[in-house]
Formats: sequence, structure tokens, C-alpha cells
Amino acid sequence: MEIDKKIIRKLIEVLEDLKKSLKDNEIINSDDPIKEKILSLGINTLEVEGHNMGDLISTFEKTKKIGKFNCILAKTVKGKGSSIMENKKDWHYWNAMSDEEIEKTRKELA
Repeated sequence: MEIDKKIIRKLIEVLEDLKKSLKDNEIINSDDPIKEKILSLGINTLEVEGHNMGDLISTFEKTKKIGKFNCILAKTVKGKGSSIMENKKDWHYWNAMSDEEIEKTRKELA
């Protein structure tokens, strides 16, 4: 499958904008035009709940059937399932954890 290099460059720009927004801890909401920006490049775009394994697998299977260049937008929560990390910006980047924090997180994610 061949795709125009110009489209790839534009997609990288969209993703870099998204990365900057997330790094600056801006909330991306459903009104954000990320999907529309990617669709405007002629790239098939699918959205999925990123914490739902069944939905992820189903979406991956759909992309195989579609058979063209696809972009999957998986909506997730940073640190999902850990009271120490969930929705806490600092934990998305590397931070040393105490033994107690490690143990608590393991129990919560088990």
C-alpha cells in the first residue's frame, strides 16, 4: 500500500499538535476536530475506547477488512485504574515510585 508522502507529513503535523496539547495538559474533548483533520487528509479514521480490549480487537479487525491506510484514535485515560496515577499529569512522565506506591498500584491493577 502506497500513500503520498505529503499526506504523511500533514498527519505528523496533526499528531504533533495533539502531542503538544496533551503535554500542556489541555483537555481534549469531543468538540476537538482531530478526527476531522485526519479525515480531511483522506485517511480512514476510526475511534475506539482504548481501555476496552474487545473494542480494540474489533477495530483492528475492521481495519484489515477496509484494506486501506487507517488511523485509530484510541480514547484513553492516563494511568487508568491506579489511584496514584489516574488523570494525574506528572505520572504520565517518568517518576520514581516508592515501594508502597508500587505495591498499591499492583493491587489496584490486578
